[in-house]
Amino acid sequence: MPEGQPLIHPLRLPYLVQLDGKADEHFPLLLETTEREAEQAVETGVGKFTIGAVLESELAPELLMQWVEAMWTVQIGPGNRYLRIADPRVFELLTHLLGVGEMQNWLGPIARWHVRTRDGVWVSHAGAVAIDSGCDEQALYSRQARLQTIARERPRLKLSPERKRRMEASELVSLSLTELQRHRAGPLPEDSHERAWRGLERCRELGLASADDMVAYVWRAIAWPSLEHSASCRDAIRAAASDPGTLDERLTGWNEAQVTPPDGRPAEGPQINQGWETK
Repeated sequence: MPEGQPLIHPLRLPYLVQLDGKADEHFPLLLETTEREAEQAVETGVGKFTIGAVLESELAPELLMQWVEAMWTVQIGPGNRYLRIADPRVFELLTHLLGVGEMQNWLGPIARWHVRTRDGVWVSHAGAVAIDSGCDEQALYSRQARLQTIARERPRLKLSPERKRRMEASELVSLSLTELQRHRAGPLPEDSHERAWRGLERCRELGLASADDMVAYVWRAIAWPSLEHSASCRDAIRAAASDPGTLDERLTGWNEAQVTPPDGRPAEGPQINQGWETK
């Protein structure tokens, strides 16, 4: 989420490529490339997505680009920041911050925003004006008028202090979930983003300041809720707080089956990921 934004005429911004619907000859290649990029990102933990999302809108290209350009500008701190909304991982984080109503208003004249989640599922988010090819002339005129009215506005995300903190932590959340996917098979838990944000808050309480240590703690805390029941894990966390950047190495090979919680009862298994398998 870097500072600043490109000062280029909307029509010269290389972020939108117009397609002729599903009949476009490039559409199958687009889907194939998206699938391959996402798989590589999960396997390696790193990835640069050249294809971010599929948009449906009846706006003219210039107006659509102006709207998208306004979407990626958000005020955090003293100045504007630039959201990488074309990156599916960033958009996925935003869906967990915004409710359905806020998402519709933010998308505005974009009828549908299709994005592939990190679990490999294509999801669609609806904007404020739907496309209906079967409507009569009067309804079409009314929809076009509303579309133009909305397009003259500018989308702005309303961020509370709590949301701003979560936005600033978005990269660490994304890295933590990517690591979780690399080590555990199966889809992510539905509340994985919330657990990641809470895990980062816990990192601050534990004195973990290194980004690497935070990621090492968070993905394990999501996979194994009883992580801190282990005396060896607590010792590793305390040591990493004094020697930043070493937590992942200290926790490598940790086995939850050896955990005995403070009350002496056997530790419960990972409740949020029943059926997962360690890779």
